[in-house]
Amino acid sequence: MKKKAISASQLARLHEAIALQNQGRLDEADAIYADFLRKVPKHPDALHLRALICHTRGRHADAARFAEAAIAAAPDVANFHNTAGEAWRLLGDRARARKHFGAAVRLAPGLAMAHHNLSLVLDAEGLAAEALAASQRAVALNPRYVEALAQSLEIARRLGDHAAAQAALAQLRTCDGELAHDAVARFHTMTARDHVEALRFDDGIAEAEKAIAASPCFWGGWTLLGETCNEVGNHARAELCGTIAANLAPDNENARLNLAHLLKEQQRLDEAESHYRAWLARQPGNAEARFGLAGALLMRGHYREGWPLFEARWELPRHGGAKFSGAPQWTGEAVGRLLLYAEQGLGDTLQMLRFLPDAIRRAGGAVTLLVPPPLARIARRASGAEGIAIVTALPDGAVFDAACGLMSLPGIAAVTMPAEAAAPAPYLGHDPARAAHFAARLAGLPGRKLGIVWLGGQAGSANRRRRLPEAALLPLLTLPGWTPVSLQFGIAKPEIAGHPLVDLADDIADFEDLAAAMKAVDAVVSLDSGPAHLAGALGVPTWILVPWLHDWRWGLGGERSDWYPSATLVRQAVGGSWDAPIAGLVALLSGHADASPDDAPGAEGDRVILRNEFPLVRARCRDGIVTMPLFDRYITLSLLLYGEYSPREAALLSSWLRPGDTAVDVGANLGTLTLAMARAVGNTGRVIAFEPQTSIHACLQQTLADSGIGHVELHRRAVGATAGHAFVPRLDLARPANFGGVSIADADEGDGEEVELARLDDLDLPSCRLLKIDVEGRELNVLRGASGLIARCRPVIVVECDRPDRLAPLLAFLREQGYRAFRHEPPLFDATNFRNCPHDAFPRIVSGNLLALTEGDEPPADARPA
Repeated sequence: MKKKAISASQLARLHEAIALQNQGRLDEADAIYADFLRKVPKHPDALHLRALICHTRGRHADAARFAEAAIAAAPDVANFHNTAGEAWRLLGDRARARKHFGAAVRLAPGLAMAHHNLSLVLDAEGLAAEALAASQRAVALNPRYVEALAQSLEIARRLGDHAAAQAALAQLRTCDGELAHDAVARFHTMTARDHVEALRFDDGIAEAEKAIAASPCFWGGWTLLGETCNEVGNHARAELCGTIAANLAPDNENARLNLAHLLKEQQRLDEAESHYRAWLARQPGNAEARFGLAGALLMRGHYREGWPLFEARWELPRHGGAKFSGAPQWTGEAVGRLLLYAEQGLGDTLQMLRFLPDAIRRAGGAVTLLVPPPLARIARRASGAEGIAIVTALPDGAVFDAACGLMSLPGIAAVTMPAEAAAPAPYLGHDPARAAHFAARLAGLPGRKLGIVWLGGQAGSANRRRRLPEAALLPLLTLPGWTPVSLQFGIAKPEIAGHPLVDLADDIADFEDLAAAMKAVDAVVSLDSGPAHLAGALGVPTWILVPWLHDWRWGLGGERSDWYPSATLVRQAVGGSWDAPIAGLVALLSGHADASPDDAPGAEGDRVILRNEFPLVRARCRDGIVTMPLFDRYITLSLLLYGEYSPREAALLSSWLRPGDTAVDVGANLGTLTLAMARAVGNTGRVIAFEPQTSIHACLQQTLADSGIGHVELHRRAVGATAGHAFVPRLDLARPANFGGVSIADADEGDGEEVELARLDDLDLPSCRLLKIDVEGRELNVLRGASGLIARCRPVIVVECDRPDRLAPLLAFLREQGYRAFRHEPPLFDATNFRNCPHDAFPRIVSGNLLALTEGDEPPADARPA
């Protein structure tokens, strides 16, 4: 049977639909395709074009259906297979996707897109080498195919193929556009992550800085730089980088919660809590935010709210242990057979053993305690452990009615202080005979015996903090009246910086032996580690060396511990130095009672950000301490990066002002230009600023107070041609926006927040040297309401004018007043900025202003006649 011919009118309609589709008018195009296919049901091109529209709209199932129909009608068209493959890939059906992409590259070996898409599927299937080859074929066909270059770069990095990675990187650097720049930045960010995980922090910082240089607005580079700076003790820079990342990626969980984590680690807990709660308001079930908030609450001693949130740890992949899945989670009810199991480190387990009696009492039945082998014997000496089974592995076929990780026991007990637990410290016993044995070994040594533990865990950056520099410990080795004794075991010949210590390691096999050795010395000095918890649980006089970046259990300050009454906390100073704390401890152990460890480190003097409580940030900037909304897309980002906003504009305005002058700032926003003008006119001058948005006005009010500027008169009023009322949109500072781009509306045409509308002529100013106006398109109204002031004072006038349709009326008004008009468009970025940041986050973005000058004033060299 012959196919029915397509009429000329039908063909014209098809071409019309294609034109509409190319113009982005998808609804109209799709309607024509649907009508066409009712008349010509199996037309392959129309079917494929409908598939492309569905793909653009994210309707992947429909895209797959239409593409498959097109293939059925014309099986040898590579593009049809490519479209079908992409639809199936996005639907998660990798087998079908791979089949179609394979067909596409067979039918059209030169179709670069098909090779790239095949690479995506192969990579998702774990076939990285094959995926790299496919992406390289795509690049060979199109050397500027950015997506394929980015794919090649990422896979080569993961495979450790340095040559392939460098080749792709070099090609990407020749490409323009955000996608290429972000791919380069992502590569450097991931390389930085590799360095940080290997504890090569200097290399990590260098790679993160390369990422930022490649793409200043890529949040990942700032996040990595912040994390790494935090690791090396540069907390001020860490917070600034983390805040920039959150500004750049307000919808990104990692960027937002990384900032919260940084604040928590710096013990700025109310600020950290505000960021955790802000993310939880958005995603109430987010485990990362719940767990982070738990840590902040527990560190403050807010145990009742913190323990339930602490359960979020089970939902996090990095959690130290696996949740037992062979029985329901125990919540404190009576059960016949209960399994309690260690889930994290040795110190965590020892800390939680104090809740064992309470758990046994609540369960009422048989209890089995599963612990790591080093703790098996000492666990039997825990209060309440008599009569329960203590094992290091579960026997085959073991059955339990419920199970509970040890770190969940405080929440079940609902304690608000550790002292409320059924077993107050000391809650661990020891072997008296073994203690006597160790005492006999030490009896011939002079003076009192000081047990020392200076190494904690050996891997990971968190455990790196639990290692003391040997030089810091040297003063403890020469204490008058003390003999230092190593309580490290697993080290063949313990010594500190070449100084041998009394070695008991050959007699210490596990924590049971270590407990006996601790009871044989007079006191213990231990880094935050398992042995520190053991000493505290035994009731041995102990000084625990707590790093500045520590977890929740050691609280915020002071030398007493909620958990161990016999322990004294020696807290590291801000910035990572142990010198002062160790010096205080040496003085105390030497008998100088008035010399105690420094437990109240002060704030860093070099902090850029002084307050980071969501949704606001207070930061040191060129002209003062500025309070700003975290999520402002332009002004806040510039202030964070550079400490200034549009500095050439600020410098120009300041150049026209002298001490004692009066300036008017209409549309002051966060006050970046207000502050510059205030500095220029000095305390004898006067700046009158108008900002009608309540929240932004409050920010500027705080800025003026913090910056000690008293000669700015700030009004929460709008300004226009007539007096009356107007409306300003209500702002939600928790949502990203350009808060400097908000327009007011007249009382009869708007809604939102009602504000007073004022006329500048009604101020009756005796003088005015400068009038700056930035009111998002209503500048002419302000000028009309200031015609008397302009005629009387002849100020320099600076008007925002970045809307071509508003230029002619502004020019007409200014020329009627006898002014010369000039266009001035200084770039937002200035390489000589306050923070010496070399990265331009605002390429090709300028401040578009109209300058109105009288004959006595000269325009800047970079202005041009309007």
